[in-house]
Amino acid sequence: MIISRLLENKTINFKSLFNYLEDMIFVIRVEEDDVYRCIEVNNAYLKSSGLMKKQIINKRVEDIIPYEEAQEVIRKYQAAILSRSSLTYEECITLNGIIKTFETTIIPVFEEDETTCINIIGIARDISLRKRYQEEILSTKEMFQKVIHHQQGLIYSLEKKADDYIYTLFDGQILQNYEELTKEVVGKRPQDIMEREIAVEIINRYNQCWNNQEKIVFEEKDQTGGTLLTVLSPVVEQHKTTQIIGSTIDISDKKRAEEALVKKEKLSLLGELSAGIGHEIRNPLTTIKGFIKMMKEDPAHIKPEYLDVIQTEIESIDRIAGELMMLAKPQALQMVPFNIVVLLKDVMFLMESQAFTSGVDMEITSDQDILLINGDRNQIKQVFINLIKNSIESMESSMKGKVRVVCSHTIHEVSIKVIDEGCGITEEKIKSIGEPFYTTKTKGNGLGLMITQRIIKNHQGVINCDSQVGRGTTFTVTLPLFVS
Repeated sequence: MIISRLLENKTINFKSLFNYLEDMIFVIRVEEDDVYRCIEVNNAYLKSSGLMKKQIINKRVEDIIPYEEAQEVIRKYQAAILSRSSLTYEECITLNGIIKTFETTIIPVFEEDETTCINIIGIARDISLRKRYQEEILSTKEMFQKVIHHQQGLIYSLEKKADDYIYTLFDGQILQNYEELTKEVVGKRPQDIMEREIAVEIINRYNQCWNNQEKIVFEEKDQTGGTLLTVLSPVVEQHKTTQIIGSTIDISDKKRAEEALVKKEKLSLLGELSAGIGHEIRNPLTTIKGFIKMMKEDPAHIKPEYLDVIQTEIESIDRIAGELMMLAKPQALQMVPFNIVVLLKDVMFLMESQAFTSGVDMEITSDQDILLINGDRNQIKQVFINLIKNSIESMESSMKGKVRVVCSHTIHEVSIKVIDEGCGITEEKIKSIGEPFYTTKTKGNGLGLMITQRIIKNHQGVINCDSQVGRGTTFTVTLPLFVS
């Protein structure tokens, strides 16, 4: 409105029109020999430039700003006059010794014959602060991108358009392991860059994170057989999910270290159990030797019942050896459904000799004969050998007491309590249970319960401890039931 009025009237009355405007207004008189002289400015111009009016009015452009900058400004004036139209541009100008950035619009004003330009009206806005912010943002963004690019894992973000997830960021050193993902990913959907089955699975994860507005953590195998840990975090604004931020790291070395600890603890358990198992094997062997001796002395009177006893004792030895072999055999993690009740009875069988030697009774009860869980049978067996062994050892000094294993279930999970009547654990020590190398035993290494906790966590379960000094301890393991 102001500019159109100026163009229509071709008269300048800055005191009344311009002094209340926040933008810088200036008027340049076009003189002969390409002289451009400033004849009027508003208060905003004086405030922003830091100059006094006497330093500006009736001064040529090159008298107000440095010569090289003035020549660039004059070229802009000449371009506007030549095109007979307004011109908008950004410029860096040194005013009063300070370099500032302006967004400037200049409008040439011609005489009535429309041939001679008499004035140039300029409107400028100081955008120095905005430009500095933009440069800082750009610099931060570049630094952020460098950090992401050199990050050992993978960082990515997604937005949802219609029913599709679109990657808006996808970078990290882990991409070097995925030749098929080295092509451009940003702007594409998961199904555009992954095989269909993998894409469907990952989209389900994204849906869970987006719709439930909850963090999702999961492990998966990569194409080299390594293990990747992924964390998906929703970005929620005004109760609506607007973005998903994902990060993936390679935890293969950590998983291998955990597996090595599990194997080490397993061998330690086998060593400690071996003495008691020796007694279990020796008893049936003694019986077998006795019957064989009797049959040798009187071969003509071999009775079928002798053979039945020998067969029973051999089966007992075979079962003990089988349980030990299963525990000792190196195996890859095998997640399969199995009956936890049967496994607990097998563990109780293995621990009978140690319990008998320590004067400890054992008892197992379950509210159902068949309770299926999905997991690695060997590792879960290791967990309960650890817990029952600890319970027996907590009562060795008193040479009496009972270990009870109580198994119960709800719709979604099974709960196994290992209850003893031992010495108990103080509240302070309970807090340290599971820490590496923390133990209350004189001969312990503190790895048993740490590994037990890791195994249960890897099976999406939890383990809790409740104890009273002098009255006993209860370890409760909760695991999800298998749903076929």
